[in-house]
Amino acid sequence: MNRDNKEIEANEKHRYQLQLEEAISNIVAFSLPVFGGGYVVVQDKLPNYVVPDLTDFKLKPYVSQCPKTAESAESTK
Repeated sequence: MNRDNKEIEANEKHRYQLQLEEAISNIVAFSLPVFGGGYVVVQDKLPNYVVPDLTDFKLKPYVSQCPKTAESAESTK
């Protein structure tokens, strides 16, 4: 293995370690410890996202960076 491959492998291991630490911190944040080891997830601590049904929604999720200029009632006088 050359030096570049070793660096890539080390970066992948570090990224995996960070993902593992984040997953563990999420488990601890949303759960309670149990006697004898382990955790029980508390549903009240989990984030609950209320997402509306947008199947027949007419607008698109895009907002133009250059909006059209609209004339106001004051500017038409």
